[in-house]
Amino acid sequence: AFYYDRRHGAKVLAQLPAGMPVLVWDLVTRTWCTPGTVLQQLGARSYSIKLSNGRILRRNRFQIQPRPTEKKGQREEDQDDLQDDSIYPFDQGHMAEAELIANVQDEMRAEAGRA
Repeated sequence: AFYYDRRHGAKVLAQLPAGMPVLVWDLVTRTWCTPGTVLQQLGARSYSIKLSNGRILRRNRFQIQPRPTEKKGQREEDQDDLQDDSIYPFDQGHMAEAELIANVQDEMRAEAGRA
C-alpha cells in the first residue's frame, strides 16, 4: 500500500462528522455544486449524504468536501477567495479518476439506449 499511495498521490482525508454541511462532486457537470449534509459514515471512506432536494446518496470521501462557511461581514468578493484549490481534496490523480467514472457512466447510458 505504501508504494501505491506514493506513486498515485493518495492522501488521507479527514473524517466528516454527521450533520456537517458538505458539497458533493457532480459527475455530470464536474463541479462542486451539489450541497448536502452528512448523515453517517458507512465505511472507512464511504458516507451517506442527504442532498438539499431530499435525495440520499452514498459517496466516497474524495467526492465530498466540507462546505465553506461564510463569516459575518464577509463580502461576496471574499467568497471568491474560498475557491482556492488548496481546500479541495481533488488532485490530478483524483480528477482523472472522476473523469474515468464519468466516461464509464456515459458509455453505460449509451449501451442501455442501444439495447
